[in-house]
Amino acid sequence: MGIESVIGSQEAGKVSEFVRKLAHIAQWHAMSLYGQTGTGRHLSRYSHTLAADVERHMRKIVNTSSVADKEAAAVACGRGMLNLQKSFRMRGDEYVGAVEFRVFAGTTSLEKVLHHLATVLGLCRRAAQVQCLGAFRKNKLQAKRTATAESAMHFLWDYLGWTGGARPCALGLFGRLHRDFPSYGPEALRLCRKFDERYPEARL
Repeated sequence: MGIESVIGSQEAGKVSEFVRKLAHIAQWHAMSLYGQTGTGRHLSRYSHTLAADVERHMRKIVNTSSVADKEAAAVACGRGMLNLQKSFRMRGDEYVGAVEFRVFAGTTSLEKVLHHLATVLGLCRRAAQVQCLGAFRKNKLQAKRTATAESAMHFLWDYLGWTGGARPCALGLFGRLHRDFPSYGPEALRLCRKFDERYPEARL
């Protein structure tokens, strides 16, 4: 996902805030992100959960004024479910910074693809808009609502405004993604139940 296409800016400070918020939000919703694949992506070296030191690197990204140091901190986060290493990338004088979601499994299922796409768009929009964030680790309420992949999915939907009435709009749902949600939403829940059956001790 190109960062400038989400936040409308390539200014390093704004990029830093977006990246930090997205890392926090992805960490909180890891259970639903992995759950909607129905597979063991959390066990892969390519798409593992975010390491504990990502929180420290995010603080450095926000607090330092040096773009070189920001980029070094992003690279130090390593790879995993959310790859932040390209956040400050330049191609000559052109900013081409991006974040890469690696949590999803390859699929030919249109329902899976639509839900994955809506999720990514929704999370990025939420990270761009949210003003106040909590800690990198989940609080007690978040932990309770993400005890299973199925409950975590309902939590994600509420957080993005897809269900419930707490949000003014459904972030990430537009066009076909909005129109077809009644068909691909239940499929995502089915995959979450499959994930819960296969990995009852995941606790992501």
